[in-house]
Amino acid sequence: MPSATPPATPQTALQPDCAALLHIALPATVMTAVRLVDAGAERVGDLPLPAHCVVTGEIGARTGVAGVRYATRFELRLPQAWNGRFQFMGGGGTDGAVRPALGFATNGAPPALAAGYAVVSSDFGHQASNPRDASFGLDPQARLDWGYQALGQVTQAAKALVHAYYGRAPQFSYYAGCSGGGRQAMVAALRYADQFDGIVAGAPILEQHVAQTGSMQMLQEFTRIAPPGADGKPVLSRAFSDTDLGLLQRDVLAQCDALDGLADGSIDHPAACRYSPSRLQCSAGKTDACLSAAQVGALTRVLAGPRDSRGKALYEPYPIDAG
Repeated sequence: MPSATPPATPQTALQPDCAALLHIALPATVMTAVRLVDAGAERVGDLPLPAHCVVTGEIGARTGVAGVRYATRFELRLPQAWNGRFQFMGGGGTDGAVRPALGFATNGAPPALAAGYAVVSSDFGHQASNPRDASFGLDPQARLDWGYQALGQVTQAAKALVHAYYGRAPQFSYYAGCSGGGRQAMVAALRYADQFDGIVAGAPILEQHVAQTGSMQMLQEFTRIAPPGADGKPVLSRAFSDTDLGLLQRDVLAQCDALDGLADGSIDHPAACRYSPSRLQCSAGKTDACLSAAQVGALTRVLAGPRDSRGKALYEPYPIDAG
């Protein structure tokens, strides 16, 4: 990340021909659609978005293993009042879908597009119905695209379109993502550092193949204690009631909040937190004032993290953090 915030650039207020981008020629790239969005026609919550051009396209379309069609799809949004900056909005999970290119935003801040950034997003080389579908891994090229190649290709294509639309390259370029997008941000830093002036890598999952053992452990533990639904199958969302979660929240704060020197309702020294739910266990039957032995056992094992048959840790457990 830059050591200081770059100086603001004068906004470029233009009405360029959005439709012309449909015919831009780029290597192995096909523009699939363009559209112009009027100011306020789309919103993020209560925030109206500025007037902007939306370009969608795909790179490297091909037929892969088992006759599956693959391509790296992307969406680029170009505000008419441009601040001279570009952001690649990272994905999540195992990707497979193009999210609206609004920009990475946290803590109630407006998305980058609303602040005048040109923003691109991608499915990172494959299409899937949900972000946990990893069947694309059967195709060697799809694995490479998801691993790093799509990131570089989309960055180059998006910057070329930015230049074609505004008549100049971005003054500052950023990559921002969290979780799976955080992994992509680390890839951007390692392989494409010359393309970005700043990179935000939030909670990067660096080793998907072992990181997901934690998710699987949690699903198994909580599904095992979940009550059955009408069809007789366990309902994961009912493993802990809202009342149970409230008990846990208060108990975690009671044990760990003040470890950072200030009891303020936020755990800001998670490394010092060694939370145990054992004192919440019911002495008799389950009530709203306590947790069952099965709930406490499942939580204790999840907080310890996934382990192999010899007790060796496979991956870090979920931390007790400010959230």
